[in-house]
Amino acid sequence: MAALPPVANVLKLTQLWAVGPDTNAITRTFWKYTGGTPTTAELNAMAGSIFGSIDSTFAGLTSSSVSQGGVVLQDLASSSGAEGQDIGTVAGTRTGTPLPAGCAVLLNLTIARRYRGGKPRIYWPLGVAGDLSGPDSWSPAFQTAVNNAYSSFATAVLAASSGGISMVEQVNLGYYQGYTLGPAQPGGFRKKVPALVPGGTHVDQVLSGQINPKPGSQRRRNLHSK
Repeated sequence: MAALPPVANVLKLTQLWAVGPDTNAITRTFWKYTGGTPTTAELNAMAGSIFGSIDSTFAGLTSSSVSQGGVVLQDLASSSGAEGQDIGTVAGTRTGTPLPAGCAVLLNLTIARRYRGGKPRIYWPLGVAGDLSGPDSWSPAFQTAVNNAYSSFATAVLAASSGGISMVEQVNLGYYQGYTLGPAQPGGFRKKVPALVPGGTHVDQVLSGQINPKPGSQRRRNLHSK
């Protein structure tokens, strides 16, 4: 697959997680910034500020089988954009029976643009069995707690700055629009190949975020071998 195009003045924020035996779980969001070209030192400082502000927030919502591994920031303005990080292990402190590794909180994000095939979203490995009010819904109290956590998370990110770099807003990136048809396969089948947005990537401001009352699923975190 072709490399994704650069996106000016946008940082990719990756939260690192260990969910049971899966030590490579991640959550990604995107944030617009102002200022010059970020340096590694500036991004290290910003990542440290963010992680230091949110580690206890998420620890209080995750079971002891889940731990945070830190924050990584990457400048998407070019293929050689700087990358900074703050790495550390913060174990979950929420009491209760851990949920299956593939169970996740789904946070739906709202943007002004409508497009087919998706809505911006975040999957966080939060909650314990006692946070469910039934087999298919989170309790009202837990929903409130997660919405408050998202607000705290966004506030911490937007407050991060270093040197001349400051965060402006959370954004969603739309790299693809429509598709082309690949080579004909036996039987005449032609695979649909997603096409990059002509002339540049969609960069949409995130207007709000709200927990989905129903649990989400990240099946790869179950580490099925087949």
